[in-house]
Amino acid sequence: MGRVAGMFGVLGVMLALAFPVYFGSLDPAYDPARNFISELGDATAPHAWAVNWTGFLPAGLFQVAFALCAWMALPRAASTTLALIGFAFFAGGYVGSAFFPCDTGCAGDSWSFSQQMHFAVGLPGYFLAPLTMLLLGVSARKWPGGGWISSAGYVGAITALAGLSGTVNMFESDTPGLWQRVLELSVLVPFLAVSCYLLVRAEHGASIPRG
Repeated sequence: MGRVAGMFGVLGVMLALAFPVYFGSLDPAYDPARNFISELGDATAPHAWAVNWTGFLPAGLFQVAFALCAWMALPRAASTTLALIGFAFFAGGYVGSAFFPCDTGCAGDSWSFSQQMHFAVGLPGYFLAPLTMLLLGVSARKWPGGGWISSAGYVGAITALAGLSGTVNMFESDTPGLWQRVLELSVLVPFLAVSCYLLVRAEHGASIPRG
């Protein structure tokens, strides 16, 4: 199960990192520092269909599958379970973004139902991100050879808090997209480390005690 979880995790994270870069490069009006990732799939974006159904949706589904399989493979602990639940909420934001794209510019005085749902499914994972990474740091300390992942979790908690502050303060910031990417990387990179940890241990036949 560790190998399966690792594969899902690598696919989910790498796709989440790659598709905003690729589709953002196709739109000369898109500025990753100023524009949110969701704007690539908003109502008037030039490649919205591809962004939503080949980017957001598969990335989120891979991440959800990782969270479930990793829970089955990693040592049992409340902190591990809660960290993976937090990551599943984060992943749910990707899935929800495919079905509920935001309005043009992800802003405006009057929000459509789609934009309301977009925020409803996406924001919980963002607001939980600092706690999710803190729990990852706490739980990974007890994994065999997991000290470096624990450190990544603690660093991720700090940077996620900074990224969240800049993202939710979007109406007063000139670079909300940059802060959103700080938040995204704070979660995705440590969980990519978890994925690699599971793959390496599976490759070397190293068991991970579940008790």
